[in-house]
Amino acid sequence: LWGFLPNVVVLYLVYYNLFAAVFGAVGHITAHFSAGKRLVLLVPCAACMAALFSLTDDVVTPLMLGYSSRAALVYFYNSLPVMGIQAACAAVTVLFLFPPLYNAFGLICGAKR
Repeated sequence: LWGFLPNVVVLYLVYYNLFAAVFGAVGHITAHFSAGKRLVLLVPCAACMAALFSLTDDVVTPLMLGYSSRAALVYFYNSLPVMGIQAACAAVTVLFLFPPLYNAFGLICGAKR
């Protein structure tokens, strides 16, 4: 049910378009990079995008739900530990799962390397 709250819908509409644009650009920029160089760029990018998701939520939710400035600040500070965990998990996930998934999709789609 949380996914259908207005602030969450707006958050996803803003964030996922930005996410697609960023990683589309990164994919275009790194098309001729070696697998190691590509991974070195993707891991911090994934961690930054995870942090950006929380920061976007820290703006969207207080605005849409009418938080006072003090409540918005408390919301921001309470999101910091979650943001750190999300960024770390995104970095580890991309580090370990991007190479096998990239190879699998390359085999399925017949992409040239």
